[in-house]
Amino acid sequence: MANDLKMEVSLQAIDRATRPIRAITQGSVGLGRALKESRDQLKVLQDQQRDVSSWRTLRAASEQTDTALQASRDRVKALGQGMATTSVPTRQMTRDLKAAIREATRLKQEHQEQQVQLQGMRNKLTSAGISTRNLGQHERDLRQRIVQTNQVISEQGQRLETLSRQARQAASAKAKFEKAQHVAGSMAAGGAAGLASGYALSRPLQGMVD
Repeated sequence: MANDLKMEVSLQAIDRATRPIRAITQGSVGLGRALKESRDQLKVLQDQQRDVSSWRTLRAASEQTDTALQASRDRVKALGQGMATTSVPTRQMTRDLKAAIREATRLKQEHQEQQVQLQGMRNKLTSAGISTRNLGQHERDLRQRIVQTNQVISEQGQRLETLSRQARQAASAKAKFEKAQHVAGSMAAGGAAGLASGYALSRPLQGMVD
């Protein structure tokens, strides 16, 4: 009966010693999961921000290509008209016209490729809820959400560091408790063994007295 009571008291003490560690561990797991989700969300926002920037850059390049294409077509037209008004076009005129046609063809292909890329990026942005017709507002919203998410990540990181410090402190306290339990158990066992030895040694002495 006494041994059962001691065992129950010991188990209760162990539970009290390990309970803070379990609570801290569970809190760390939940907070770690939330921190990962926040970082994933930040990556999504940053990717969207880069997509918006890439779309603006590509659109500007496409507009420049279109301007160059129009100028190249005008040159082809002018050179063609010049040759048409000449009864015997010179070799230089022919070479200039062919070069202008090649340049216009190259620019036309480049512009078509840029349009395909722009459409693909427009579709990607649209699927993310971003309209290319209102990019200014979307960019402002993205910047604000990125700032807020960074703040959340910073707060979560600080809380996780606090939990980690508490976990180390709780583990240290648990180790000290277990060491004290071991010492107490050794002392109790040593005391019982001493009593038994004393009793065994006293039996011969009692026989001699009798």
